[in-house]
Amino acid sequence: MNQISNYLFIGSSALLLITILIKGGFTAGVSKVFYNVEQKMQQDRLEELEKKDHILSGIYRSIAFWISIAGMILSILIPKL
Repeated sequence: MNQISNYLFIGSSALLLITILIKGGFTAGVSKVFYNVEQKMQQDRLEELEKKDHILSGIYRSIAFWISIAGMILSILIPKL
């Protein structure tokens, strides 16, 4: 049972990581990484916060995110049964 629980936790962690990378990283865009500090400071702070909220809401609405969270919780509960 412990081995199944370990594999379930590793698989769920991998799914969570992939989900965050795809929904968060690609949604934000790769080009944002290469902005200059000056350009970033000139942007409106409220606009940047709205973009971050949009990225987080996209992650929370993802089915893969909730499946991975449920898998992690289940992998913790399996050895205790």
